[in-house]
Amino acid sequence: VTVNTNVTQGSGDLVYNSSYTQTAGTFTPSAGVLDFNSQFTLTGGVFNAPSGVVTFASDFTINGGTFNAGSGTVVFDTGASTVDVATTQSFNNLTFNTPGTFKVVGGGDVLVVNGTLTLTAGQVVNGTVNALGNVVLASTFGGGNTTLLISGNAVRTFTLPAGAGVPVLTVNAPNVTVNTSGSGSITFQQPVTWQSTAGVTNGAVSCTFNSTVTVNTNVTQGSGDLVYNSSYTQSGGTFTPSAGVLDYNSAFTLSG
Repeated sequence: VTVNTNVTQGSGDLVYNSSYTQTAGTFTPSAGVLDFNSQFTLTGGVFNAPSGVVTFASDFTINGGTFNAGSGTVVFDTGASTVDVATTQSFNNLTFNTPGTFKVVGGGDVLVVNGTLTLTAGQVVNGTVNALGNVVLASTFGGGNTTLLISGNAVRTFTLPAGAGVPVLTVNAPNVTVNTSGSGSITFQQPVTWQSTAGVTNGAVSCTFNSTVTVNTNVTQGSGDLVYNSSYTQSGGTFTPSAGVLDYNSAFTLSG
């Protein structure tokens, strides 16, 4: 489907099983189902996302025009594909749910999530996802090497569930409390930076860090173990231990 004019969805559903390309005009959604199961490309015009849910299963490309996220939820689901935007793109609620596969964000691209970011399954690779609101991380999420940046001044809690895969993680949000849930362990394969938080604890969950950890905020060990297999650098904040195992197997640097 190629769109070069105004399109207004009525009460009926719209399901695109082949490529959709919009070069001009304005797309206006409704409460009906809106589902893109093949490539979505916006090169011009205005695409207004619905107040409900819109799903994108394949390549999602914005290299022109305006994508208005509105007040609804964008879901990237199903197969391996790319998310390539014009450097920075804002979303309201954003969900990644790609069991057994991954989404690749364009190198240097930043996806800004003003509402809730939900990481359900699969992996996210490359780019940065900047979460200004709540982050819901499921134990079924696979991680990846995208940078998950949690920023902004909103008061909220970021919970790391046992068993979850965690991408490159930076928390730079002074009113965010970081904790864990469940029983078992989390293995961090990517770098972690606790830059600014309202406090970090691992609770009853044992955490193994296989990449670099940088600390500039208060970290309190819970009853779970903490094992650092790559370099640990603390430049600020207070580390408070517990009776759990505390093991540093690589360089330890305290600089502030």
